[in-house]
Amino acid sequence: MFRHIKDGRVSATVDRDGQKQIDVAELLRVFGELQSPVAEPKTVSDRTRLTHKSETVPSVAYQIELEKLRAQLELKAAELAMAKERISELKSREHQVVEEKNRLLTLIEQQSRLLAAPTPKAAPRKRTAPSATKVVPKVAAPKPKATPKKALLSAAKAVATKPASKAPARKRVGK
Repeated sequence: MFRHIKDGRVSATVDRDGQKQIDVAELLRVFGELQSPVAEPKTVSDRTRLTHKSETVPSVAYQIELEKLRAQLELKAAELAMAKERISELKSREHQVVEEKNRLLTLIEQQSRLLAAPTPKAAPRKRTAPSATKVVPKVAAPKPKATPKKALLSAAKAVATKPASKAPARKRVGK
């Protein structure tokens, strides 16, 4: 049935639920009227048997319903096959993603080991012969304590070298 739909021999519609449906008139158009597989009776006993069988033979409506159900069954089987194929594809893709993740993690670990690895030690310097002169650091000589007279002189020099302030000078009044 699916092949007939795919080839375009039978047209199908999709209902609101997304299931394909085939109209009965379409089935009759393509396959014709249903015929009973019973042959013409040759004897009287065959005719009697045929009469009793005809009462048990399903009607055309039942045959059409049976064809619809078979078509739906084929449709569901095809959907199931497609779902299984999709699951297989997704599992394959998941496997590829896991492999890629593991490859990248390994690469990161290798790079981290390279960054954390100690650098090789520098070659020791060659020692030269000690020089004849020894360098002694200079030590500042202690400043002598200033006497009150010297302190006054140094303060006076500091005031004299300061630039004049912008404040107006005071006028002397008096004497």
